[in-house]
Amino acid sequence: MSGTPESARGLDVRDLRVAYPIDDREVEVVRGVSFAVGDGESVGLVGESGCGKSTLAAAILGMIPSPGRRLGGSIRWDGEELSGAPESRWARLRGAALALAPQEAASALDPLFSVGWQIAETIGVHRARRENGARKSRHEIADEARIWLDRVGLSSRRYASYPHQLSGGQLQRAALAVTLSAGPRLLIADEPTTALDATLEVRLLDLLTDLRRELGLSLLLITHDLGVVDRISERLLVMADGEIVESGETRSVLRRPVHPLTRRLAASSPWIAGFWAEGARGKE
Repeated sequence: MSGTPESARGLDVRDLRVAYPIDDREVEVVRGVSFAVGDGESVGLVGESGCGKSTLAAAILGMIPSPGRRLGGSIRWDGEELSGAPESRWARLRGAALALAPQEAASALDPLFSVGWQIAETIGVHRARRENGARKSRHEIADEARIWLDRVGLSSRRYASYPHQLSGGQLQRAALAVTLSAGPRLLIADEPTTALDATLEVRLLDLLTDLRRELGLSLLLITHDLGVVDRISERLLVMADGEIVESGETRSVLRRPVHPLTRRLAASSPWIAGFWAEGARGKE
């Protein structure tokens, strides 16, 4: 897939390669990956476990786990080349521009502090100044944290609740409030519905869709479930063995999957299998 022009806003990844040492050699787990996520766009990234999806997300955030290393390629944000950028630059971008919603919300929240305090702390670090440059008061920041709880569908009364007092679905929403309260423009959601049952999964996906539209967010949704990306993503990337093997508009890929992996993933999804059946009946 061709990348966006250098002057375009958003994320532009070109020919990215990442490797890890195994025994006495390096094994590439991300191999020549190129794609773009424009402002306000929702892109799904699907693939089987171990194909390199999470490593790709870590690379985009400048967080490749040691002893892995980036072998080459380009990561641009709003046209700025981040490959080779110092950690101080990555630290300024994480949270404020590029943010991660992890699989395990419980591990993303600090058990020693209330969820309201954690949202307020995030606002204080990233967005504590008003437009006129004056610093917000502690009371104003706490009020904004309560607004974020309401925004993700949690009662503002949960401000004083600790993570262990929340259910799995509530934890995901609280973690999302912490992440989004920093004001990022791109949210990378790595398997955000893995620990949820079907009903809570649908609710979370609908919430992500509503928040994306409300906030003008770009979204890179990482999953193994084509039914999830069909519900929320406009464009679809399919990853296998560290490479993008198929891409396109989501519904077009799902109607006419080309790569064997895409077809296997589609066949394993009851939602997509039903979608295929409807299409077949329409041709009779």
